[in-house]
Amino acid sequence: MTRTRTTAAVLLGTVMGATLLLPGCQSADISPIESARIQFGDTVRLEKASKIRGGPGRSETVHAVKGSSGLTGYVATVWCKSKSNLFPVRVVMDKDFLVLSVRVLSYPSRRGREVRSACFTGQFTGKSPSDPVKVGKDIDAISGATSSSSVMADGVRRAIHAARRMGAQ
Repeated sequence: MTRTRTTAAVLLGTVMGATLLLPGCQSADISPIESARIQFGDTVRLEKASKIRGGPGRSETVHAVKGSSGLTGYVATVWCKSKSNLFPVRVVMDKDFLVLSVRVLSYPSRRGREVRSACFTGQFTGKSPSDPVKVGKDIDAISGATSSSSVMADGVRRAIHAARRMGAQ
């Protein structure tokens, strides 16, 4: 097999094995502290975690991110329920609850994977508690992933409000 064919076979195996990550996506093994450090730098630490369980596809974990000057922001992990599976989404916010980044940590189905793309997740950047964060209002759904787009928007909205509740404590 020539080098070109080997590379093509590896790439095809990676795609077929579902390990392909689109730009703006991360694998499920990235921790909340790694997400915080990507956004805020290496000197931050995570403090108190707030876990809220609300049934299948309705749980959130929120960490306060602290730096040398105090509270820097929040890192939330929410579970969203697509038509057939749960998938985790990581939301990083500043101390005023403005969304800085959203990443789908893993997506278990073939259909709907487009929600991992940077062009979709980028729509959440800058959203705040006063924004609807709703498909059809301020978020555009992705064709072929309409249901996943909606549940992900709901998950991001839940993350923002969970961080806000945590910040009020």
